[in-house]
Amino acid sequence: MPIHVIRISLLLSALLTAATCAEAQSSDGAQPAPADAAPSPSAATAASAPTNAAPAVPAPAGATAPPDAPSSALDYLFNRKPQDGSAGQAVSAVGNNVGDKMKAADVLDIPSGLDDPVVRQRFEIYLQHPEVSPDRIHAYAGKLTELSEMLKQGGDVFSAWKMLYALGDYQDLDAGISRELANRVEAVWNTVRTNDGLDAKNDRIQRDVDMSDRNADLVATELRTEEQEQQGRVGANDGKRSNPAAPPTADSGGGAGSGAGGTGPSSPDVQGSMELTAEYLRGLEGRARIKLNEVQQDSNLKQAKADFADYITALYGSHRYEHVIIAAAFYRRLFDEGDYPVAMADQVNASLEVNNNVGLAVDDFKDEAGKGEVAEAATMLETAFLGNEYHAALQGVSLQQKKLVSQYLKKLDVLKNVIEARDFGRVEDLIAEIRKIAVDFDSTKPMAMINAVKLESTLRLGKARMLAQQGNLKDAMEEFQGAAEAWPGNPDLHDSATGFFNSQDLKTQSVTEFDRLVQEQNYRAIFDKQLVFAPAINGDTQRADQLKSALQKVQNAETASEKANALVLNGDVYGAWETIQQAVKDWPDDNKLNKQLADLAGRASDFVAAVNKAREAEAKKNVGYSLTWYLNAQHLYPPSLIANEGIDRLSKVLLSSDHTGQGETN
Repeated sequence: MPIHVIRISLLLSALLTAATCAEAQSSDGAQPAPADAAPSPSAATAASAPTNAAPAVPAPAGATAPPDAPSSALDYLFNRKPQDGSAGQAVSAVGNNVGDKMKAADVLDIPSGLDDPVVRQRFEIYLQHPEVSPDRIHAYAGKLTELSEMLKQGGDVFSAWKMLYALGDYQDLDAGISRELANRVEAVWNTVRTNDGLDAKNDRIQRDVDMSDRNADLVATELRTEEQEQQGRVGANDGKRSNPAAPPTADSGGGAGSGAGGTGPSSPDVQGSMELTAEYLRGLEGRARIKLNEVQQDSNLKQAKADFADYITALYGSHRYEHVIIAAAFYRRLFDEGDYPVAMADQVNASLEVNNNVGLAVDDFKDEAGKGEVAEAATMLETAFLGNEYHAALQGVSLQQKKLVSQYLKKLDVLKNVIEARDFGRVEDLIAEIRKIAVDFDSTKPMAMINAVKLESTLRLGKARMLAQQGNLKDAMEEFQGAAEAWPGNPDLHDSATGFFNSQDLKTQSVTEFDRLVQEQNYRAIFDKQLVFAPAINGDTQRADQLKSALQKVQNAETASEKANALVLNGDVYGAWETIQQAVKDWPDDNKLNKQLADLAGRASDFVAAVNKAREAEAKKNVGYSLTWYLNAQHLYPPSLIANEGIDRLSKVLLSSDHTGQGETN
């Protein structure tokens, strides 16, 4: 086989192998990862609550007190460690009991989605925001419908693209999402233009390949002709030497001279062979470049489709359901797809369903609100908001109607907190206040629960009295503890406690211990023994105020600690630190708060450093430097009360007429 043919074959094999590998890599790299199923709108904002239910009260270990030893029974009830289930521990854990929270939410029919503080905050902002005019909403919705129909009916995609910019002008309804979608469409067109450029390049290369093929054919023809002529001349010479009548000559004689002096067949033209090889190589190179360009085109298209599908998924995840539907329609037109991909089809169908349900819920809200049934109207509005807070129909709800819902929900929150804290004495008055706002509020479930708890507390208290009269003080203490846990505010608890303490002179001891704990500022110990101290200091206004102050401090500290723990679980470490910081201002010497503050300070060091620098500068009257650090703290944590109050305070100082900027040093 001629050497140039071998070289051409090897080169062709190498080029085709490289092109095939490039195509395979492009296909693998451009394949989009399967999108996870998006959460349903109703579950997207669901918040998980802690599950640390209060421990059951164990039986007293080794309780062997005789029936005539009331002091031992009282010590068992009030002086056991919190983990053993004392009454003081049970009362202090009432506000943190998850079971109480779940019961309160259940009896008041509060939607679970609003348990998420972030969602609730957005809902509160929505309730305070003025409505958008009906004409503007109608115009925006009309353009959306027109755009959707244009794409559905196969209209001009360029005209549809321009309509996206018109929708973007409705900033209060659109939030600029349509303009971003227009940018995505334009990115696809840029990909198409890039592929068109590769098509043009391939056309030019193909023309060069065709020219090389023709040149190779001409050179090959010339080489074959020359070879045939040479073979003819060699054949004629061989015929002359084989004639027996012809005498041998020096040039053509036999023997050794014939091999050395014979001419033999000559090789084809070497230059022509090289030209043929060069033309073949140019043709092979051109075909390989065309193949690589085609691979690049396929990769560009796959990447554009994957990026556009991912953007639609992002729209779906952010509840922009109207834009999900429009973007999916653009996808089909831009990529000439007959059907949506499976995941995209699910998103479109879910978006259509959610939008329809939200529209129905808003209609129901307006109907209920028009009749003054604010409780049912609030439920409908919450349902619509949790479904799609960006729905145009929600933006058209009047501010007056939304304010009624806001007032109702605030009262409902107070009632929920009261039920969680088992402060049942306030429930009936709160229900009466709520019914003034919402005449349709159904108090059946909360009142049934409260009456049942009150009855349980009363029955257990009566049983405790009976057991005490029988001398069974151990079991009496258990029932007394159960009655206190069921209803801490039961007014009969005080009388029962007084009856127990009359069995021996504990009042003096209790008052002495109370004064010692007040002197030591050991408020947690006072909180744990509040049922002992309350009857002992009855009628003493000064000590009663001290007890109330101690209980309030502990309650505030525990509330702040619980709130901080919830914020940490939600990833809001800055808010948790700020919550404990505010609590420490009220009770600087509490070890539990200070320990929690130190732990959170390490986890929110940048925010804490900014606040501390701002406070130090403010203390030195360095207003500008302090304001700068308050702004830095606000940048790190926009909801910060410390930063926002500092900014407001210093801004007033800067704007005051008597501020001259003295002490402004860094």
